[in-house]
Order: sequence, then structure tokens, then C-alpha cells
Amino acid sequence: MPLPEEPLRGLPPAFVESVRACDAAGQGGRVLTALRAGGAAGLAALFARASAASGLTADELTARGGLSPEDRRGRRLDAFVAELRTAVFLDRLGFGRITPLGADDTRRRADIVAEREGERWAVDARCASRDLLPEGSFRRGPDGKPLPWPTLHDYLVHCRRDKEPQLARTMADEGPGAQTTFYAPPN
Repeated sequence: MPLPEEPLRGLPPAFVESVRACDAAGQGGRVLTALRAGGAAGLAALFARASAASGLTADELTARGGLSPEDRRGRRLDAFVAELRTAVFLDRLGFGRITPLGADDTRRRADIVAEREGERWAVDARCASRDLLPEGSFRRGPDGKPLPWPTLHDYLVHCRRDKEPQLARTMADEGPGAQTTFYAPPN
């Protein structure tokens, strides 16, 4: 059954192409589940708020998010939406110069840098929700092998450790005094 057209209206074409490719591949994830049910109407508003916070167009945000029809991972869509939500959240906290860093083919970095009270922050968004918790332990990756993280908190602590090299690279790029943080937006 094709995705309903209504929730896709007003969204960036590259994002819609990625959504359709993930749907055709039978992928899961919160964004696809909501779109299949005809929901997720708030996505256009989220793109607008993230655009206002970053100064980038919705198309530029999608390009920086590294989404493409070749990447058919439904969870990647979820992660990208988490990055949009993080940009909006940072704006609400009073951060400025919010800059999504985008895909980097040579070395991985944090998702966003932002400034507040003269300090630059490297921020990494992580998509984590209870639907990642089958049978008491989180799953990770396409192999679906369970990991020994019994709670969402334990999983996020593990993810933070995984992201430390990316945050450190971004901090070095941003110069002396840059800070790092790790954020999982609520679902």
C-alpha cells in the first residue's frame, strides 16, 4: 500500500524520496510508521522551525542530514528527525549560530555545533525510544543482535561513549574552549 500523500506535502523533495525508498524497502521506524498511518503532519512545521533556528532551508537541512534514496534505513530517517528536533531544542535554550554539520565522507563529527554565551558546543543527537527495547534489551544495527543494556539510560551512556571520538574531533575543529554534549530528544 503506498504512503498517503497528505503527510508528505510541503516536505523537502529529497526527504520525501528517502521516505519513499525506505517504505519500498519495507523498513521500520517511528517516522515511517507515523507516515504510513497518515500521521506525522507536524513534520513540515518541524522543518520550518529547524530552518528558522539554523538559517538553512529545508532542502539544505535534508542535504546536510545525508539523506538519500540510496540509504534505505528507516532508523536513519528517525535519526535525522531527532537532529531537526535537537536544533529546535537548542534554539529554545537560547543557543545561536546553530549549524548542522552534515555528512562528512572523510571523518565523522558531531551532528550540530551551536553557540551560547560565547562558548561553542558540539552536540550529537541520538534517536532512542522504547520501541528499540525488544524483550528487555536494546537492539542495535541491522543484525539485530541484542546488547546488554537493560535500560534506556544504560543504552544512552553506551552511545555517549561510542560518540566521544566524533565529539572530540568536532571540538578540535571548533577551537579552544569548545564544549561537547550528547542529546536524545524525547519521543
